[in-house]
Amino acid sequence: MSTSAEPTATSGKIWVALDDRAIIRVGGPDARDFLQNLVSSDLAKVGPDRAIHAALLTPQGKFLHEFFIAQADGAFLLDCGRQRRDDLIRRLTMYKLRAQVEIADAADDYAVFALLGERAIEGKEGTAAALGSGIVFVDPRLAALGARAILPAANATAILAAADFSEAGLDTYEDHRVTLGVPDGGRDLVVEKSFLLENNFEELNGVDFEKGCYVGQEVTARSKHRGLVKKRMLPVQASSPLPGSGTKITLDGKDAGVMFSSVGTRGLALLRLERVEEAARAGTEFSSDGTKLRAIVPDWLTLPETQVSRA
Repeated sequence: MSTSAEPTATSGKIWVALDDRAIIRVGGPDARDFLQNLVSSDLAKVGPDRAIHAALLTPQGKFLHEFFIAQADGAFLLDCGRQRRDDLIRRLTMYKLRAQVEIADAADDYAVFALLGERAIEGKEGTAAALGSGIVFVDPRLAALGARAILPAANATAILAAADFSEAGLDTYEDHRVTLGVPDGGRDLVVEKSFLLENNFEELNGVDFEKGCYVGQEVTARSKHRGLVKKRMLPVQASSPLPGSGTKITLDGKDAGVMFSSVGTRGLALLRLERVEEAARAGTEFSSDGTKLRAIVPDWLTLPETQVSRA
């Protein structure tokens, strides 16, 4: 949790280095069509003035990678998890076949930042513009998260200083993200197990049901149209620090879900919707490793016929 000496998400213009992120550069004449056939969002929307949120899935519709896609210098820049970028490059290369596409690890060339506080850029989710010799865009998931910037590593902090941003620690961003109830692919989704719709990717602009086919599209669409989503990632609130990621959650002794990322007394949990409804009707709390907690539905998320309290 942020201390009193640490800047908050609403105090001025703040930059937070996202050192757990890296950039993959995808270029070449077939790059747009290549990505369009693979990822869950619509590449037709990406340009110098627009970025998107997307995922790569297994053919069975299970989560593999989450990333943001921006366009700069004639190529697509994928803002992805640093630790698993080699796996993402491997998977993209596997699908390349004879396409005229160049896939390159650009982790040493760029740095990724979250920009909080006063708006770094005006517009709706995904709105993008140049920032120095890099690019900045409103977070495509939720404008309230602030903006993201992809900047040349060599002079990134100088670009941010010239734009009147001051530095803050990662806890400031994580506190902001968790409070808003937005899951992070590297922390809150399980590789080859998680499903996008359970993790609110539709509401967070990470899946497009109008774009046509992509890897895992059939399962994702069927889950939506047949009402097969029985769990959701929701913010949870406790009166004491929450247990760690992976800790089971129960309701009156019945399995209710599992904890994911948390900061202090606020966190995210994947919860069974039937248990959420039971807790709301009875006015009871969930339990996780002895800690009592309640679920909250954030303002940006709509759940059918839910009675659970909102943030």
